[in-house]
Amino acid sequence: MVDLTGRQDWVQEALAELRAGTVDLELGDAVGTGPAGIIFAASDSPDLRAALAAAGYSGSRVMVIGPRDGRLKPWPVLEAGAAECVAWLGQVAAAMAWLQRAEEVESVLDSVEVRDQFSGQSPALRAALRDLVVAARFGRAPS
Repeated sequence: MVDLTGRQDWVQEALAELRAGTVDLELGDAVGTGPAGIIFAASDSPDLRAALAAAGYSGSRVMVIGPRDGRLKPWPVLEAGAAECVAWLGQVAAAMAWLQRAEEVESVLDSVEVRDQFSGQSPALRAALRDLVVAARFGRAPS
């Protein structure tokens, strides 16, 4: 997790609630090399865009969480590379579920079965495979 807000009160509340969840989370200076991370941001900024670019370069998917008041507009943040952008409304279960799903999807992509079928690790290929895994694993289409 990365806090780009300067430790605003709502982030401290969110950190406390998220740390009580089911996924091990650490606050740091950059999103780690894991499959997913969280960035807290009060607004769209050059720092947020740099953090999203670094996460994209390392292959991490990022959920950006903004303040309750909705100042952080999701579309520009999503266009900058975030996988998800939400206002913090205390939705711990949803954030934990997103992180767990991201880890599960990435583990499928990195499995021997998938690696044996596809050569290459381009961002475009991984994005297409990620969408396919999400649809197959979590979709609700009739079988």
